[in-house]
Amino acid sequence: MLVVLALGCAGAALAANGEPQKHHNPADMARARSVVLRPSDLGSTWKATPATSSENGSLRCRAFAPDESDLTETGAASSPDFSQGLQYVSSYASLFETAAQAQASWSRVVRPGLMTCLRTLFEQGASSGGTTTKVTGTGVLAVPRLAPRTAGYRLSFTATNSNVTLRGAVDIVLLGRARIDAALLYVAFGTPSQALERRLDRIIAARLR
Repeated sequence: MLVVLALGCAGAALAANGEPQKHHNPADMARARSVVLRPSDLGSTWKATPATSSENGSLRCRAFAPDESDLTETGAASSPDFSQGLQYVSSYASLFETAAQAQASWSRVVRPGLMTCLRTLFEQGASSGGTTTKVTGTGVLAVPRLAPRTAGYRLSFTATNSNVTLRGAVDIVLLGRARIDAALLYVAFGTPSQALERRLDRIIAARLR
């Protein structure tokens, strides 16, 4: 299914080859869970389903494989996948052993090759079950500087099934502070809700403090 595959791509692209060593501890796992989105953040009109995001780097991009094997991840969590009509939201957070390691991970991953990788994964994964998906554009998404590390990207696409074509966008907002990096993934058919995205961005940014 298009949206499930889209929601799964971001975490996998962020992990890529050369994943950090996983030395998770209870305190940092709890801290990661405290950062990601909760049902109460979106309200009762949104449906929450168990996370489909990949946390084990099972999806790879040959052309984009930052080596993070010298870093140590101490906590990680995914939110449920939330849906309302033709809008979908998910989030992910990870903690590193030190703030310097979190910055190192960010510097290696948050660069132009990330969107090239995501584009490839999205087109390959979302073109299934009779649906043909084409990315029609990628670019930087303007987002407020809500955290010391802030970045945003947009991927525009068309999805065609049985001669019906829908246009949509995938917005990715990345936020980082001290030892924590977080990602928010928005998928919308039609025009994305900037008000919704900025409200949820601010919620996550506040939890990073």
